Amino acid sequence: MSTDYLPRTPIPFDKVKGLNIEGVKEHQTPDTGDEKACLTDGENYLWAAKTSFNYTWFSRYGRNFVDDILDTLAEHFGTEFVSEHDDDWEKVLEAQTVEGLDYINIQLPTPDNPGPWKQVYP
Repeated sequence: MSTDYLPRTPIPFDKVKGLNIEGVKEHQTPDTGDEKACLTDGENYLWAAKTSFNYTWFSRYGRNFVDDILDTLAEHFGTEFVSEHDDDWEKVLEAQTVEGLDYINIQLPTPDNPGPWKQVYP
């Protein structure tokens, strides 16, 4: 059994990867890699995954009691979490994704800045 969670305000994945705050830290496993993180309070585990928009999607597996981990994250990042079982789930999910929208990166030089890549939507 698993449960997915999303923060009401998106949390960039790079803010979660390597996290070590107030009793919650990343637990290193061979399964984490660059796009996953396993957060623990020393007893329970909450998985974090990087989405295509660099936001973080959280998942609880098995009988882990992750409420304390979620409360710590909510306080640290100044947001609340909803689970896939909450009435607001679809609303929060839609706010953090753009269905059917593809994007490409092209370089748009300007006179002042010939450099950075910018995200442009067709």
